[in-house]
Amino acid sequence: NLSKESLVEMLSELLSRDTGDVDALAEICLQRTGGNVFFLKAFLSMLVDEHFLKFHVGSFQWDWNILAIETETSATPNVV
Repeated sequence: NLSKESLVEMLSELLSRDTGDVDALAEICLQRTGGNVFFLKAFLSMLVDEHFLKFHVGSFQWDWNILAIETETSATPNVV
């Protein structure tokens, strides 16, 4: 399983954002997936599919609403 530090680094690279920008997102991802890479992939896909995580073409930047993710998502199935 990935540590929070690994998640921060991975999300920072994946989303082309500073590590400070993705820290809260990494924490939620860790809570929802237990750091399991398989569940993380499914969780991130769900965030994109449900428009919690969006790419803005005009600014060429990924954006998300951390409060919405925190309150409107739950752990992926099979994460205890």
